[in-house]
Amino acid sequence: MKDLNIIVLDSNTRRRAEIAHKLAPLVRYVEPCESIGEALALDSETSVILVHDTGDILARLMREMENRRTWIAPIAYRADAPADRIVDAVRAGAIDYLTLPCEPAIWRQHILQSWPQASEETRRRRGRAQARGLISRLSEREREVLGWLAQGNSNKAIARELEISPRTVEIHRANMMGKLHARHTADAVRIALESQIA
Repeated sequence: MKDLNIIVLDSNTRRRAEIAHKLAPLVRYVEPCESIGEALALDSETSVILVHDTGDILARLMREMENRRTWIAPIAYRADAPADRIVDAVRAGAIDYLTLPCEPAIWRQHILQSWPQASEETRRRRGRAQARGLISRLSEREREVLGWLAQGNSNKAIARELEISPRTVEIHRANMMGKLHARHTADAVRIALESQIA
């Protein structure tokens, strides 16, 4: 765990400091943060964010990560969390849930067990965010062409579906490929699939 970074997102200064102090010997560094903006400014592929589960903080964190096209795997925690709260947190995107009070050995065990999933989820979500960033550059018509292309349609078939000429499809396709930095059709289709628009 020595190559792992932990971000502690908690509005309670004392609790945030206590958790950071307990975890500091276990990881490369621990950064206590009071706000979502502060936490996401520390973006790192080797980070996990521990989120004190109060109010709608987890939902707001997930929305902000989506808006910023980034991802840091969240582990939620709270004292005496009811089962339905844990289920809601996992549905919202938490990869694990810890109930306070919690000893460093338990934190370590949960983080170690969660890290393979967190690492894979980080890779997947960042890939999707990057793909969506590329897709956002496309015009509406270029997105339509990409969508039909990702379904395996030829230029002629796309032209029929969109009621435009095959030559116009070629132009939109060439523009779309350039904006996506795609060298060939397979690159464009992979980006479409990663972005989950197709």
